Amino acid sequence: MVQGKVRKPSRFLKECNIIEDNVNSKGITKGDKVLHKSFGQGIVNQLENGSIDISFKNGNNRKFDLKILLDNNLIEKCE
Repeated sequence: MVQGKVRKPSRFLKECNIIEDNVNSKGITKGDKVLHKSFGQGIVNQLENGSIDISFKNGNNRKFDLKILLDNNLIEKCE
């Protein structure tokens, strides 16, 4: 915390292998088809810093906290 504000860890920490992503994505990667319990089927656009960006069939793009989705079984990878 700096001056009362929370900052993200530097991207260089990951590049130096000092820290790793702390979210287990359960095999979900960019470009995968996923099924969200409320929004339906979509495609993963981006996975970054514990968040996931998904484009759904209805044209909506949504960004979620991946850990919340996985912990609550709100998302699964489609085969």
